[in-house]
Amino acid sequence: ADKKEVINLTTSGRECLRPRKISVSEYSCQALPSPIINLGFPKMGSSSAHAFFGCGGLTSMHYRCNYAKACAECIRESIEAGEPPFSRCDKADAYTQIDANTKPDYSFPQIEYLENIVLGVKKATFLLPFRNMENWYKSVR
Repeated sequence: ADKKEVINLTTSGRECLRPRKISVSEYSCQALPSPIINLGFPKMGSSSAHAFFGCGGLTSMHYRCNYAKACAECIRESIEAGEPPFSRCDKADAYTQIDANTKPDYSFPQIEYLENIVLGVKKATFLLPFRNMENWYKSVR
């Protein structure tokens, strides 16, 4: 198979991604189904994922899924209205933080509405990042 060198992606002239100097088969790089939905907990790399997707030119929502509402709120409203989970959220290529983890409105749709999200978004890529639990605990304290 033909090989192509991985290239740097840039946004506004600044380097965003720094891949190793490797070659990959053109057939190994396929577009992932969208939207890309992060099912991880807070402090599990959601800001980094948001920056990564934005750098690659994708529309990414992080915590707020429209001007006035947290993603958790528009997901809950959509599901309670019997609609697909993200129907009342602004459309995006990636949703990198869907929970509301600030007082007093703690809400974790990735737990509370997991089945609705998985079954209600027909073509999606789900992310489940992991982190060293001791370091994660220190960061959320």
